Amino acid sequence: MRFFGISLQVQQKTAEQQLFAPLTKGERGIVGIEAGFLGKSIRAKSPVPPLSRGRVQQRSGVLAIVITLAFIFCVSCTKNRPVSSTNAYFQPDSIAALRMEKDKYWREGEGSPLTKSDKELFQGLTYFPPSESYCVLAHFEVFAKADTVRLQTSDNEVRDMLRSGRAYFVIGKDSCALTAYRYTGIEGKMQQGYFVPFKDASNGTDTYRPGRYVEGVPLGVNGLLLDFNRAYNPYCNYNEQFSCPLVPQENVLAVKIEAGEKIFFHPRK
Repeated sequence: MRFFGISLQVQQKTAEQQLFAPLTKGERGIVGIEAGFLGKSIRAKSPVPPLSRGRVQQRSGVLAIVITLAFIFCVSCTKNRPVSSTNAYFQPDSIAALRMEKDKYWREGEGSPLTKSDKELFQGLTYFPPSESYCVLAHFEVFAKADTVRLQTSDNEVRDMLRSGRAYFVIGKDSCALTAYRYTGIEGKMQQGYFVPFKDASNGTDTYRPGRYVEGVPLGVNGLLLDFNRAYNPYCNYNEQFSCPLVPQENVLAVKIEAGEKIFFHPRK
C-alpha cells in the first residue's frame, strides 16, 4: 500500500525506528516519548540535558505524523483482501515482514534497546508461529469517564494513564477481558489507538514474566482489534536501563496467549 506516495509497508516499521529516528539519545529522554506503535511505553532512566521549547514542539510534530501514518497502515491492513477465509484481520505476511524488520533494527538501529555487546551477538527475536486464533475483534466498551490512574513502573516510579475502556473477547472457549489505556499529555495527543498491557499463563516459561503489551486498534463503533501475534515485550526485557509500566492486576489473564513475542534471553559469548 502507498499513501500519498509514501510506502506504508513499514507497518510498525518497528515503531521504535520511526519514532526515535528524529531524536538524539538525549532528546528521547527529555521529551518523554513512549517508544512504540500506538503506545508502547518505554522511558530512558538516565538524566538528559534540557531542550528548548521550540525543539520539543518541532520533534513532536514529526512524531505525530509518524504515528498517524503507522496507525493508517494498521487499519488499512484490515481492509486488504483476506488472507484467511474465516478471519479477514489476520495478516501472516504482514506479521512476518514486521518481525524481519524488527530484527534488523534491533541489530543495527541507533535507537535499538540492545547494548553494544548484545547487538554484536544478537541472533534475532523468537516468536510463536502466527495464528488467526489469536487475532481477535473484541467488543469494546468505552468508559463514560476516562479516569486518570497511576501505573507502577519497573523502576518503582509511576506513570499517569487514562483508563479508557474494557475489551471483551474469547480465546478458545475462555471468555477474557482487558482494560485499554491512553497516555496523558503530549503522548496522548499523538496516540491513535490504545495501549493494552497484559499478563497470561505463559509468563515465566515461554514469555516475559512481567508481561507483554499489545496495541488496540478501534474498528467501528464498539470494536477493538487485538492481534496478539503482534504482542511485544517491554524494553526492560532487553535492557534494564529503561522504565516500563507494569501490568495492572485487572489485565492478568488465566489463559495462555501463545502468540507474539517470546522471552528474550541475552546472548552470551
